[in-house]
Amino acid sequence: TIASAARDMYFAFDILDAYNTPLVNNYPPMVKVKEGVTNITVRIAASGMALGNEVVWLTTNSSNDVSGSFAPVTAALVTLRTLLQSGLTVPMSAIATQNNMTRDKFNINFKDLVGRLNTLNTTLDTLRRSLQAARTLSGPSPTANVSSSNLNIFVTPVMYTDVKDALNAIKATLSSTTQIARELITNIAYADDFITSISKAALTEIDYVRASDLAFDEEMVNIGANIKLGITDMVDQLYTPQTDILSTNQSQLESISAYNTSLQPTLATLSTALRNVYDYQQLFTNYTVTLNGSIASTASIDNLFKQEFCPVIVAEISSLLASGPYASYCYKKFSDLLKNQFPTTTYDQVECKDIEKTRLYVL
Repeated sequence: TIASAARDMYFAFDILDAYNTPLVNNYPPMVKVKEGVTNITVRIAASGMALGNEVVWLTTNSSNDVSGSFAPVTAALVTLRTLLQSGLTVPMSAIATQNNMTRDKFNINFKDLVGRLNTLNTTLDTLRRSLQAARTLSGPSPTANVSSSNLNIFVTPVMYTDVKDALNAIKATLSSTTQIARELITNIAYADDFITSISKAALTEIDYVRASDLAFDEEMVNIGANIKLGITDMVDQLYTPQTDILSTNQSQLESISAYNTSLQPTLATLSTALRNVYDYQQLFTNYTVTLNGSIASTASIDNLFKQEFCPVIVAEISSLLASGPYASYCYKKFSDLLKNQFPTTTYDQVECKDIEKTRLYVL
């Protein structure tokens, strides 16, 4: 029946509005495309469901005002047709910023839907005019019943079938609309998950690098301090007794006429030289700074992630938002590979510093 076909069409429009996955990340291009496709599906679904309700209501309307009974259906049909033809410019433009392919698919599909709506409009108008003719034949009284014989003169079973077929055709074409929207929203969900996982991977590796840097810096301080302590012990065996003798005989030395001009500056220079030469702790502090210039530090790893990896990540996300024929395939093939670049990079950095630390301990 027309009523059952209208209900089926109603539920088909209702399904179109079911694909609205919330986003976790606020990546602007992704949010823009998501808002665009959601705007499209919500508005088409609402307008289509309104049309379905009006058709169902029409099948139960026993009013003799034929034109008045058909008017809400016609208005709902025109509203949906206008929406498809010119009412979705803004969200379609939002999709097109990343995604000409999906925009083109929608445009083709909307033209098909408009064609189906035109067919429905024609079949409904044919049925309306036939019912109006039967009503007119029944007399001028607004309460006069339309007899079956008068209906059979003007209204044929084919007219009802044509309306039902037109409703079913809209439902069938709408399945393509749903598929286009579902494919794009699924890819947006992939992109959202990818951003979450890739962000966690990067932050985790940055934490590893930061911990590695801290441990390495501490080891450099320890190595420098230990070497300084060992050498100081050896030097002190010779240097300390001599300084003790000098201290004991300080007054005698100061009585020498050349003390202030010759001996005191020489002793001061010797003391400073010994401190500088054997300040291994400072030497290793300087070494750590130099090493960080040649081996990836936290800052350099962070910069590497941004300059080298982020453009590739953005390209992967853009591919999903474009929703091309290979978008899902590329995502499933390369997403794990991209995430693995982070631990691979940090492993190289950590391993390099571990090797250097071992070498210094041996030294």
